[in-house]
Amino acid sequence: MLPNPAQSPLADLRNVVLQRLAGIRRRMRTQFAAEGLARLLGLLVLLCATTLLVDWWLEISFAARLCCWGVIVGLTVWVFWYHLLRPLTLSLEPVDIADALDRRTTSRQPIAPRVATVLQLVPQPSPHEEASPELAARAVENSFREFDQIDLHRQLNRRHLWISLAAAVAALLIPVGFAVAFPQPARLWAERWLMGSDRPWPRSTSFELVGIKQGRLIVPRGEPAPLQVLVRDEQHPTETVWMRLTESDGTTSTVSLEKFAAGDFRYELMPRQAAATATIWGGDGRVEPFEIVPMDRPRIVSAALESKHPQESEWQNHSFTTGDGNIRLQPGTAVRLRMTTNIPVQTVQLDREGPGLVSLPTSITLISSQEAGLDWTHTDEVRLRVTLTATESGLISRPHPFVIGRLDDLPPRVAARWSGVRQRVTPQATIPLT
Repeated sequence: MLPNPAQSPLADLRNVVLQRLAGIRRRMRTQFAAEGLARLLGLLVLLCATTLLVDWWLEISFAARLCCWGVIVGLTVWVFWYHLLRPLTLSLEPVDIADALDRRTTSRQPIAPRVATVLQLVPQPSPHEEASPELAARAVENSFREFDQIDLHRQLNRRHLWISLAAAVAALLIPVGFAVAFPQPARLWAERWLMGSDRPWPRSTSFELVGIKQGRLIVPRGEPAPLQVLVRDEQHPTETVWMRLTESDGTTSTVSLEKFAAGDFRYELMPRQAAATATIWGGDGRVEPFEIVPMDRPRIVSAALESKHPQESEWQNHSFTTGDGNIRLQPGTAVRLRMTTNIPVQTVQLDREGPGLVSLPTSITLISSQEAGLDWTHTDEVRLRVTLTATESGLISRPHPFVIGRLDDLPPRVAARWSGVRQRVTPQATIPLT
């Protein structure tokens, strides 16, 4: 409403114009933000969709994906600055706002001249200037009256604002809908592009590596190890499977696996001391690179045997060597066997043989991660076979034999001595014996 000039000074008219233009400024900034956000999210969705299609088609390497991320980040930063940050940091002075509204409308009532008249003539000219204060006040009142009759909000394109907001929401819902509808491709794209995985895209040729867990194949250190690869083909059968080994020093070698049967390929790995990275491919598919890690096989590094017969007061220590059976104990002897391993073990399996099984326990007790114990009362010869399973690698040791024999008592002997008689006596003679 037009203030009463008699009650409102010209400064009030100027404040009214500034307040209305300030509201338009907020609306413009909101529209700038919605449009910039829609452009930014739309660009990200388009780039991600492009990487998905290109990667599925070409299955690009990790280095190429890093280069693509450099391009994506560069384009994203440029769009963020040019279409979102720069418009929001514009000063948008009142006359600039009015001029922008005039450029977007075909109205016969231009806004900028009226705004400029009110804002520039309200500070009345000084008495030394030639302009008449009365004429300036009349011009301000006329311009304000015409400005007050214009609906500034109708000059803004509300449809463009709602389209920008809808585009931003759609840009957020499209990847969410794709992840819900196609969870496997979405998860694989995230692993390859966000987590740096080299897991391949599914093809008609798929592989299954026997014994590989969490991308690692554990092999015994310094021992040959078998590698088995199972191949499944949906179209043509695979006749050749290749493997590339990359050593820790960077050297590479490529070998072909031996076809053991249809879809079954095997290779005998040479004894290894250091880890290596392997990649297997064949047909139109390949396997995610995995690591061949040599680890020590568990073994018993020392064994201690203590025994105590009921007639003995203290425990006796024996020099013990596995499997030779050089220790023999009397029946009824209490026995304590302690074994120390080279690496931590999770299970100790006990196989028992021999006639003295009645007194033997069925399992070995783990005292600590690298020490196990077995207690029993010896009755007869026993033969033990101990098998260890490593905690970290899961490797199984070779069986360790233990043989403890039985020591029987000797037959009793009598030593007799006589005195006072000769070697020949009569049947009635009395012979004193000691």
